[in-house]
Amino acid sequence: MKKTTSICLFTGMIFLLLVMVVYLLFTQQDTGEKEQDLAAATEEMPAETDTEKELKTTESLAVYEPYAYVIKQKDGILVVYQSDGITEFFETNIRIRDLNEDMVKKLENGIRFSDDQELYAFLESYSS
Repeated sequence: MKKTTSICLFTGMIFLLLVMVVYLLFTQQDTGEKEQDLAAATEEMPAETDTEKELKTTESLAVYEPYAYVIKQKDGILVVYQSDGITEFFETNIRIRDLNEDMVKKLENGIRFSDDQELYAFLESYSS
């Protein structure tokens, strides 16, 4: 009886070992196929250029400050626009020729102000 029990246990162990080996082989094949599918999908996707990566990084780091007014030049004088840069708020009596070169360069892109106080402080400093 002891001999029969030993043979059964030994056969059972071998059977379990075979089942584990077969399971591991199939699992590795599935993983290999998934890796191949992933590699193929990655190859099909267009690669980002360095410029696109830099642009995304720059956009994510950019701080957008709201502004209420923009000053631009129109017909040789400073004009205050609302935040959209299109709707005219009012014209000033400040002439472009009275401004220094740095200020004229800034006006090319428009000078932005976040509130009334900033705007009027700027206008006061250039009007006289």
